[in-house]
Amino acid sequence: MSSSENRKAEKQWLIDNWNTVVDMYANQYIAIFEDQMVCHGTTEQRIQEQLDHFNSLDDVNLDPIIIFVTPNAAMPQIP
Repeated sequence: MSSSENRKAEKQWLIDNWNTVVDMYANQYIAIFEDQMVCHGTTEQRIQEQLDHFNSLDDVNLDPIIIFVTPNAAMPQIP
């Protein structure tokens, strides 16, 4: 799957799962990669630390969408 196809799928996953994401991860950052949430945390720094750890493993190269989960947002604010 190409990078743009991945981004489209990741964005669709966020839209499809937004209510659950807000219920579970409000006021946190989340990272979405290939149709799944790969990590979450209260700061972008924490997300980056987790991603650096994953990417240090053999054959892992995560380049996720990272967003802040705003509790009152009707839809995700996707970059």
